[in-house]
Amino acid sequence: MRLSFLAMLAIIIATTLFSCKNVAPYAIDEKPKLAVNKNLIGIWKMKEDTDVHNFFVIERKSDNIYALTYMNKGGSNRRFENCNGFFSKVDTSLFLNVAYFETQPIFEGYFFLKVDYLDPKGWDMTLRMVNDTTMRTLPNSKSVKDLMAKNINNPSFFDKPVHFHKILPLMYCN
Repeated sequence: MRLSFLAMLAIIIATTLFSCKNVAPYAIDEKPKLAVNKNLIGIWKMKEDTDVHNFFVIERKSDNIYALTYMNKGGSNRRFENCNGFFSKVDTSLFLNVAYFETQPIFEGYFFLKVDYLDPKGWDMTLRMVNDTTMRTLPNSKSVKDLMAKNINNPSFFDKPVHFHKILPLMYCN
């Protein structure tokens, strides 16, 4: 009995500590509208990450959706493997919607990255994660979009910028 209680307590603590709080149950757009930018297809490295074994793979899943995978430890520890991602426009800004899920308790939703810079040729980009923890309570996509529009110029709404550089294009999935 005591062992099962401790196991349950460990699960609750792990869920509380490691779950992503800045997610919404809905994407900015109900359905992806913007076409995949084929220049973004490739293997990307976050400049702030000094571990050479960590990288991101962006593939084309459909006309409007990317398959996003984060790999570390030389690709042996795949995290967020083939997660759906797509771009939405809010006013004049681009946001990347990234599918997110938790298993305990079960939650499916999205986290968002604002595009601060995107090289027209698709070799460099700067993104900032939306940092708002109230998004879990939003009732629909319109409310998510309205929240983004309201805070688009609010620096405290976003984390610090992260810079990405494409290290290898992937032609097979264009």
